[in-house]
Amino acid sequence: GAIAALAAISLLIWKESLAPPGNRIAVLPFANLTGDPSLAYFSDGIAEELRAALSRVGLQVIGRTSSDAVRNMDAKAAAARLGVDSLLIGSVRRSPRTIRIDVQLLRGSNGVERWSQSYDRRPGDIISMQTEIGEDVAKALSARLGSEARNALTAGGTQNAAAQRLVLQALAAARAGTQRGYQRALQLLDAAITADERYGDAYARRAYLLEYYAENFASAPPELASYRSRALSSAKTALALAPNLSRAHWALANYLQGVLDVGPADLEFRKAVELAPGDADSLSDYALWVLRIGSAREALTLADRALALDPLEPDAYRRRFLVLYYRGEFAKALAFTSQVQRDTPELFIWPVEVGLALIMLNRLDEAQRYLERGPVTYYQRLLGECVIFIRKGLREQFDSTFEKFRGLFGDLDNYQYAQVFAQLGDKERAFDSLERALSVHDTGLLWIRVDPMLVPIRHDPRFMALLQKMNLSAPEHQST
Repeated sequence: GAIAALAAISLLIWKESLAPPGNRIAVLPFANLTGDPSLAYFSDGIAEELRAALSRVGLQVIGRTSSDAVRNMDAKAAAARLGVDSLLIGSVRRSPRTIRIDVQLLRGSNGVERWSQSYDRRPGDIISMQTEIGEDVAKALSARLGSEARNALTAGGTQNAAAQRLVLQALAAARAGTQRGYQRALQLLDAAITADERYGDAYARRAYLLEYYAENFASAPPELASYRSRALSSAKTALALAPNLSRAHWALANYLQGVLDVGPADLEFRKAVELAPGDADSLSDYALWVLRIGSAREALTLADRALALDPLEPDAYRRRFLVLYYRGEFAKALAFTSQVQRDTPELFIWPVEVGLALIMLNRLDEAQRYLERGPVTYYQRLLGECVIFIRKGLREQFDSTFEKFRGLFGDLDNYQYAQVFAQLGDKERAFDSLERALSVHDTGLLWIRVDPMLVPIRHDPRFMALLQKMNLSAPEHQST
């Protein structure tokens, strides 16, 4: 089918990026055989913890979204969809006195069992069971497990089963993707830290969520600053407790990115990827970071690798599109989009961004149709509509749309206003908006090197001065 075809494409992309063969594994969600549907978070969470651990010992681990997508397929079909050498499947049973986890490692090519084991523990011993499973799987895959790798399996962990259970519940709450879901996740992480004040991974996850919450839900600069301050504190604690935990470095990098501290953020991002090179989410985020502050060519390689590790994750495709867009390769970005729309339309989630690419090619009526597929209050849609009205010379429609834009976002979207002013040819107001964005650490500024919307002001001396102030290099290419 189409999904299989797209998975094959992503695997080809992976092979083209010269990935080491033979160490690709998917950990499917473990079956919840407890008889209690409310414990599904636990069986899914155990699989997620194993994914994270295995990605730290040199294995290339398929991401959660893609693993979830094939959970009801037979092993051979699932392995083919994901292009993996091995599948790990399992089930969780629970009684008042015992937790049993049955695990099988299957060969991807034919679904034949390579290794299996049953683990029985008291509920309070679940942590040691997880570590043992991780070690046994790595050994079965012939991954070298010296003391350093064994330490990586347990980095940032806890021996407190109740604390871990709260973290797994927090992950489930955050997956809702809503403001209330993130608030609930933060409460659960606070409780986990109360239960074990040395639980490095809980601090790291809390730091990441606090920064995410600050950027997406803070209503004013003071609230933004408050959440960021808490994120920094939590990230520092995570690193003090678990200096070799990839997620702790990732959390600190996200905070540093949020306050536009580019050099230290880059060091932390690189350390995070070095410590968990097989983690799909890390590679996907890192691709966009490298694009914004470093090498556009490296960014595309990273985006391809991330896509190969999560071939059924819509956002991995969106990010690859964004890399092409910000490289100034609008026609290639649109061709890639057409391929996804044709083969697997359910994975296409970036219509508004397609509208922006079409604007760059001056295909304005097509662009408008794509913009209208996004929410009417989405800032990128409003930006695109403003630019279309500018290019069509429709001043009245532009004025009313821009007034609506500013009314919705106030002082929090000065970077986007600078994009509008640049397209309008008003350099003075464009640079004034960029300086205002810098004063509140607007993370939109991190796109400044590669943003095609800012091409009209790129040769102004003030543009280079702003890049230097932010510790960014000059753009690699000058789009037109």
